[in-house]
Amino acid sequence: MSESIVLYFPRMKTFCCILANISLFFASAVYSAQDAHVHGLSHLAIALEKQTLLVEISSPLMDIVGFEGEPRTKVQKDSIERAKTTLRKISNVLIFKGGSCLEKNIDVILGHDHSNEHSHSEHDHDTHSEISAVYKFKCSEPEKLQEITVLLQNQFSRMEKIKAQWVTSDAQGQITLDKNKNTINLR
Repeated sequence: MSESIVLYFPRMKTFCCILANISLFFASAVYSAQDAHVHGLSHLAIALEKQTLLVEISSPLMDIVGFEGEPRTKVQKDSIERAKTTLRKISNVLIFKGGSCLEKNIDVILGHDHSNEHSHSEHDHDTHSEISAVYKFKCSEPEKLQEITVLLQNQFSRMEKIKAQWVTSDAQGQITLDKNKNTINLR
């Protein structure tokens, strides 16, 4: 019976992978929309579909540069630029074991809400902010991607824990990383 289901739904595995990817990134969007943010806790989402690997990192600004809100001083602005430079260099952030993954795109965003719905009082500029980074890779051998080592806590000492979630065509999972445990096993 199970063989006939596979014959009738040959793309079921692909469909499940796509559905899991959507769910993973939807959950990330819901988390961001709740404006919940805990110092010392960052989030990492990984999705591998066919030859495309997406990695999204979200962290409180405090954990990256040591202050909250919009940068005002030259020292704060320089700290933001150094953090962005660090996050844009993949060898500072991730190490892959297997997969032959090459960087295609990196987008580092400092999140400050300046929408017209909010007043621009001093208090609003001191609200909690986050840095997010989205990485896109092309993996020529995605079936051989075994592990991803996360180096963020080596770069940013205020990062205490990273809640990581991942989904591939074969597996999905989650793990909390810290300074002593920084590797995600995908297989």
